[in-house]
Amino acid sequence: MRTFALAAISPFLIAAAPAVDPETTQDVRCLVAVISLAGSDDDNAKMAAAIGSQYFLGRIDGRSPDMDLETAIKLETSRLGAAQIRSLLQE
Repeated sequence: MRTFALAAISPFLIAAAPAVDPETTQDVRCLVAVISLAGSDDDNAKMAAAIGSQYFLGRIDGRSPDMDLETAIKLETSRLGAAQIRSLLQE
C-alpha cells in the first residue's frame, strides 16, 4: 500500500522540484547514464559505473550541495530513454 501511495504522488513531487541550472541537469543526466552500467555483466562497465558515479556526484555536490538529488535523479530518469542514455555514455 505504501508503494502505491508513493507511486501515486511521485508525479506531483517531481513537478514541484525546484529549477536546476542546465549544467547541473546535464551532470544528473550523466549520473543516471553511468549508474545504468552498474547492472552489467562486464566488469569494466561496472568499474566505469562506480568511478563515473563518484565523479558526477562530486560535480553535482560541489555546484549544488543543497539540491534534492533523489528528486532530480527521478525526474531525469523519467525523461531519458534508452537511446539518450546510450548517447550520453558515448560523449
